[in-house]
Amino acid sequence: MTKESTRTNILWTGQNPLILLKPSKEENESTAIGLWKIHISPAGTGCAAFIISELADKNTYVACLTDNENLAVWLQKNIVNTLPEFQSKDFSKLPIIQARFTSLGDTRRNWTELINYDQGEIRLTWSELMKPFNLFLPKGSTTIPYELNTILLPAKKAIVEINGQIATGEVYPDEYLGQPHSTAFLAFSEVWYT
Repeated sequence: MTKESTRTNILWTGQNPLILLKPSKEENESTAIGLWKIHISPAGTGCAAFIISELADKNTYVACLTDNENLAVWLQKNIVNTLPEFQSKDFSKLPIIQARFTSLGDTRRNWTELINYDQGEIRLTWSELMKPFNLFLPKGSTTIPYELNTILLPAKKAIVEINGQIATGEVYPDEYLGQPHSTAFLAFSEVWYT
């Protein structure tokens, strides 16, 4: 019988959906987006989206949008580049822009995050969501130097629209520890432990 226990070594908790779009399965990402919607952290609560995206007009959009600049800076310095999905990108010098965040959808089908800021709107949509699964990663088992526990909902499709421009690339299927996965997924009820 498993014993009940409590833990107090929580680094942060919230959501951390990602979208990685690629021109082909073998190529590096043309779009890499990490969104954090944080409930508890050393820098408080709030949202931050780290975006590097090639758009259909051949321009590249690079920014960190946030409603809590201290949180964005803390994530930028301590968390973002520890993710294995972001090892090929440099998120450390993205300009930080104030924004407002809204969630829409139903996790049984699709999910959209709207990010509004003075220069426009960003719409991130995950669709054809697959069966969710729980992922536990022990400390140091990947590039992440922390223990984490999360619920992943992979998406078969994702669309990134930045100020009316569609990001280039596609979502590709993947597998994680025997579970069907993809390069775009929601990550809910996520907790990182020190």
